[in-house]
Amino acid sequence: LNNIISYITFFGLIITAAITGQATYKDIASNSSSLFYTAPLTKFQYLAGRYLGALATLLVVFSSVGLGAFVGTHLPWIDPTRLGPHRLAPYFQAYFLLVIPNLVLSSAIFFGLAALGRKMLPVYAGSVLLMLGYFLALQLSSTLTVSMKAALVDPLGGSAIDRLTQFWTPYERNTRLIPLQGVLLLNRLLWLGIGAAVLAFT
Repeated sequence: LNNIISYITFFGLIITAAITGQATYKDIASNSSSLFYTAPLTKFQYLAGRYLGALATLLVVFSSVGLGAFVGTHLPWIDPTRLGPHRLAPYFQAYFLLVIPNLVLSSAIFFGLAALGRKMLPVYAGSVLLMLGYFLALQLSSTLTVSMKAALVDPLGGSAIDRLTQFWTPYERNTRLIPLQGVLLLNRLLWLGIGAAVLAFT
């Protein structure tokens, strides 16, 4: 479930770029941003409202991935003995560990690029660079054991989970929840901190 939900949402980076980029770019492109400042509205309030609105929209959009996985496991032609006991915790855990932090990070970067660059091209270029960073981290972790460096430089956290669970047995992989500790905790704090710094700069 963690792999399915996180990988599908990873390919939604373009959607993330489009939604967060358009949050401010539409106002700039239509020359309506000055209209908002005729009200007693500060720049911080305007940008914070736009960013939080875009993030809330993304959370609604990407919640469909977990919902789809849930529905998929309950289809009548799926053999329930191959799935094991049904638990809701792994669905929420995938969002808590990867999806929501990754949306906060990527949306902060794309929002900053759109607000500061005032164009959509830097936003889409940023999404490509983020994908390249992810594939670079995959290359660093392509050996049998994932290095600490590869686990930390992965902006989306997949390599950190691979390092944390690399010695788990198949039974443990199918039954245990992934703990938020060690290199995974460091990875999440590092990249959420970078996202917060980009947002603060913006």
